Amino acid sequence: MLALLVIAALAVAGWFGWRWWQDRGEDKVTVSLPTCDPHEPPPAPADPKAIRLSVLNGTRRDGLAHEAMVALRKRGFQVTRAGNTKRTAATTIVATGPDHAWTIAVAEQVPKVTISERSSTSYRLTLVLGRDFQGLATEQRVAVARQRDTAAASPSPTPCASPS
Repeated sequence: MLALLVIAALAVAGWFGWRWWQDRGEDKVTVSLPTCDPHEPPPAPADPKAIRLSVLNGTRRDGLAHEAMVALRKRGFQVTRAGNTKRTAATTIVATGPDHAWTIAVAEQVPKVTISERSSTSYRLTLVLGRDFQGLATEQRVAVARQRDTAAASPSPTPCASPS
């Protein structure tokens, strides 16, 4: 009788062991979900006619801010002020507030520019011309940059599109 009990116990243990052996991979199931960039794409660049900005000269070159102001006005921007500021090496767009579309549109105009964002309750945009400023981008380069920035604002297919 003891032998029968041992055989039954071994059979039950063997059955459970076999089930464990067969099911052991099920705990490690990997589900592949489509990846999605949770960040929203950048906004499309704003129309230059809607943009108000200041231009400041951070170089030793007299009249540079005025020259840039005239050129930007010809391109449709509302330049409200041109003046001087302390000397700086890098040309920079100083943006306060959340309107990135304005910043993108101005950045398209300057071939080499750094963007500095600061918090504020009012929105202001200032282009500070540094020693590295060589002039505005050509109209052709601006058109290429605008096309690239507009495409980036509306990626196709959308990065987080739900399956239909």
